[in-house]
Amino acid sequence: MTIRKDPSRVERLSLSQTITVCASANLRAVFKGRCAVSIQNELNTITSTMNELAVRITSLVESEGNHMESDVYTELVGAERTIGTLLRRLTRVAARTS
Repeated sequence: MTIRKDPSRVERLSLSQTITVCASANLRAVFKGRCAVSIQNELNTITSTMNELAVRITSLVESEGNHMESDVYTELVGAERTIGTLLRRLTRVAARTS
């Protein structure tokens, strides 16, 4: 991605650098549209990955739960709940940035 912060200077930035640059107060207005899209895309990707992880853990708990030691089962159920909480928070954040 090419961003012009200064007409005499052009930089190639990674997505994380773009978000950092866009978050700075003096450039927010200039890159507002681009930042919102970049952040929204990143949040969508993270949420999608977390959804896939949640499905895999749920599947593991449901299919193998009867054969697991109780402490392993308890930890996996706790992880499943934690991911669910994280997904709800990410969804709220994504709604604010759209």
